[in-house]
Amino acid sequence: MQQKELAVNWQSWHENYRDFSPLQARLVEVSRQVAEAIDSMASPHVQILSLCAGDGRDLLQALSSVQAGKAVDATLIEFDQALVDQGRRAFAAQGWGDSVRFRCADATLFSTYQDLPKVELVMVCGVFGNVRNEHVQRLIDALPGFCRPGARVVWTRSLNEFDDGEAAADHIRRCFARSGFREAVFARTPEGTFAVGSFIYEGEQECLPATGQMFEFSAFWDRH
Repeated sequence: MQQKELAVNWQSWHENYRDFSPLQARLVEVSRQVAEAIDSMASPHVQILSLCAGDGRDLLQALSSVQAGKAVDATLIEFDQALVDQGRRAFAAQGWGDSVRFRCADATLFSTYQDLPKVELVMVCGVFGNVRNEHVQRLIDALPGFCRPGARVVWTRSLNEFDDGEAAADHIRRCFARSGFREAVFARTPEGTFAVGSFIYEGEQECLPATGQMFEFSAFWDRH
């Protein structure tokens, strides 16, 4: 049987938020765009899905600044149990425990999402830097399967020179355009380390495949 394990200690990685200013700046911009997306929805009740969510701190920070009267129903998918536990405690402490649910599962598999409703907001943050460029279109092509018409997708990508981040970000934006999305926001963090963007889905509602892999995440390695 194939066992999938983490090749990165994501709990240690999340500690970088404490003193790594580019990552802090990404958190601020993601939270701003997420809050803006929630506030832009006509419905007072917004369904949210976050892929590879970590401890969900970007959504938690966004919820602190959304308009009064907005309610959310969010599902956060994360493979690392310790981060799931940490996130659950953080949301519960802020009174969001009943409306924000973590699912400890593999975000790369279509089967993880089969029982979930269509949403108005999809968060794909910290993902594309771990997806090979040749697989980016495959991932973005799958996103309409999560979306209600008019849904937003918030995404990020590092702009590091060592992996040609600027070209990678441009490629991501072209892939979204080919998949029925219209760009709403594109921003760089103040130091130019990260791109953060939002797209609006303008296509029809689609169905997700029941099985198979949506994308490959490079922080996993497979052991047989």
